[in-house]
Amino acid sequence: MSSLENINKPSNRTLILESALDEFSAHGFAGARMGTISERAGVNSRMIYHYFKNKEGLYQAALAHILETGQETFAHIPVIRMTIDRETMSGLFSQFFNLMVSQPRTVRLLVAECFDGGKRMMELKKERPDLFEPIIDKSVAIFRALTGSVRKPDDRDPFWVLGIGMLMSFIVTSYDTTTLFLGDDVNSHEKWRQAIESLLYGVFSAEEQPEGILTQADKS
Repeated sequence: MSSLENINKPSNRTLILESALDEFSAHGFAGARMGTISERAGVNSRMIYHYFKNKEGLYQAALAHILETGQETFAHIPVIRMTIDRETMSGLFSQFFNLMVSQPRTVRLLVAECFDGGKRMMELKKERPDLFEPIIDKSVAIFRALTGSVRKPDDRDPFWVLGIGMLMSFIVTSYDTTTLFLGDDVNSHEKWRQAIESLLYGVFSAEEQPEGILTQADKS
């Protein structure tokens, strides 16, 4: 193998972590098998214990990895005060929804962790609060920028953000179940996106206009 190929070849740690994300997202912590992870990664199982000590350590590393990836993604989203209108909400909401649809492995793992009580996520937050705070703060800032023309910020905003995220996560991870009721429609993700978007737009556009805030229509 050439030196260039060696440079571009993923490290054993990366291979194990990627394999673990596949396994944990598909089967959760309890159902994941270390043997399957090492086999899929193409490494000796002893390498897992070398890098991550045990299954718990590997799972924590997988959670940390998706949170770090989330931070990188959110870092590129600008926070700009805007007037809420259907076109603006549609564009921004589509970015978030399509991002979640494009990363089903990440969404499934987070949902599985929530259904498991989130105890390992809470342990990780105690050790690495830096993984959580930037994502929460940026999400709330984007939410307030989007809805600031029709409502004043308040302490419910983080709950709005989390609730919207949980709703989208459920839809992304429950596609097979929803087809039992709605049929196998190739455009189902887009229809789900439009349905949630309409719901949110209706809620926020119906909010009382706060004092001192003018919409674009008022300014014109």
